Amino acid sequence: KENGGQGSARNMGIENAKGEYIGFVDSDDYISPQMYEILLNDIETYDADISSCRTGHTEDFDVTGTDEIRIYENDEIIEMHLKFTEEIGQSPADKLYKKKLWDEVRFLQIRAYEDAATIYRVLYKAKKVVYRDISLYHYIRRDNSTMTQPFSKVTFQMIDVYYQMYKDIEEWYPELCKSVKVNLLGAIQYCVGESYGVKNENAEFVYAEELDGAKKIVKQITYEHLPVKQKLILFLIKTNVNIYGVLYKRGKQRK
Repeated sequence: KENGGQGSARNMGIENAKGEYIGFVDSDDYISPQMYEILLNDIETYDADISSCRTGHTEDFDVTGTDEIRIYENDEIIEMHLKFTEEIGQSPADKLYKKKLWDEVRFLQIRAYEDAATIYRVLYKAKKVVYRDISLYHYIRRDNSTMTQPFSKVTFQMIDVYYQMYKDIEEWYPELCKSVKVNLLGAIQYCVGESYGVKNENAEFVYAEELDGAKKIVKQITYEHLPVKQKLILFLIKTNVNIYGVLYKRGKQRK
């Protein structure tokens, strides 16, 4: 198909899939030959909706790990995911899914963070996830990947993704809101700080529109469940973003 980004390609795959299971492999990564045989066997053996494995970061087929099996159910699945654990991370590519989980879920067609914006919605529908601690999916670190690119307007999409996630988790699992709120504020801190004071050759603020959008979301965030330090940062961004921007830049210069 015409290149429309990862989300668009994956959505086409989902819509044309005819089997009972779905898996994703990025075109410049690779998998161990036995990966899907093992993941399928685990789904069937443990009556799970999703099976996952460790991700390796080496350019060989060595399989490492303890081969330990861990089972997660219901809200425990989302809790592990929000903690960015190896077992239930944000990547869609180290897992095998029952196809029915994707019936009403599609990847957002955005330029970055489409995985984070999507996977938690699939996990919410899963009743059980089985994780096997062996590296079967091999991720190749790329210098030109989205996550390694310098700060730009695209980075602000991280705020929108975490804000939508926060609203969803607040509805589904209010007791887990703290983790998402901390991540959301972290995204705001980074984006506001990095963009503050940046001007183009015409002395115009480069990120004015994006900052306005971030400020609207900041107004919706309450201080509840935040650590003291982040409460202070949120207060500063809400009341005087200029002071926050100056302090952020100074702190960055000291590092």
